Amino acid sequence: MFEIVEAIHQALRTQSTLVFVLVVAAVFATLGGGIAWLVDLGYKNALAEKFDESKPESPKPTSVSPQQPRTPPQSAVSLSEEAKQQIVQKLAQEYKELHPEAKRYSQPTVNWINKKLKQQKLDFFVSLKPQKSRGIVVEGGGNNVIENNVIEGFDEGISIHNSPGTTAEGNKVTGPKQPQ
Repeated sequence: MFEIVEAIHQALRTQSTLVFVLVVAAVFATLGGGIAWLVDLGYKNALAEKFDESKPESPKPTSVSPQQPRTPPQSAVSLSEEAKQQIVQKLAQEYKELHPEAKRYSQPTVNWINKKLKQQKLDFFVSLKPQKSRGIVVEGGGNNVIENNVIEGFDEGISIHNSPGTTAEGNKVTGPKQPQ
């Protein structure tokens, strides 16, 4: 062990502890960083391969000559809201099975669900409901006083939930501007 340290000191042509420590630290940082980079590269390649395996092959486009009549699309069967919810729930379960590394409560994105619905040739899509904008929100606690505020441009000016004794007096609330 001391022979290695002596060899390093001789190679550096110094007996300084600081120089020795900095050179050894730089060597280990470079080696450690290189190994970490290779491990991360392998991880990303594995994820890309997993993603490519789960992606269905897209059908090859076929050309239609002028002599070939185009077939009209089949009429879609209208689904009930309950059936649509069941389909979306099954897709969410499929997502969790395809992504076991995802956290327990993670959900698929709207885009992912809509791609799956399109692949299954279903006649509906999922969209997010826009949330109401709120000016002042009080949740919990009690005996809060909201006074003399000017609240402009929100869908809901003041929102009070589970806050007994809370008062809101002297506030001026104007809603969002309506498109003309």
